Amino acid sequence: MAVTKKASKISKPVIRQKPIPEQVKNTVHQISDEVTKLARQAKEQFNRLDDRTKQKVIAGLSGIAALLALSARHHHRKKHHQN
Repeated sequence: MAVTKKASKISKPVIRQKPIPEQVKNTVHQISDEVTKLARQAKEQFNRLDDRTKQKVIAGLSGIAALLALSARHHHRKKHHQN
């Protein structure tokens, strides 16, 4: 019977990141709070709309999402497939 050697685990070096400055943390929290507030307001306004207008809003948002996805794909391909 052949004796197999176990592959030794090679530990990866620990990458230590510099701590994030307090001002950056505070700014990120403020922006996050603003986005959350705006999303809640948009949801309240959307709920007040009639069904026909809701369909138009959803169609518009779907179109925007598709355009963003195409743009992101284009930029990703452009970045990674340069010769």
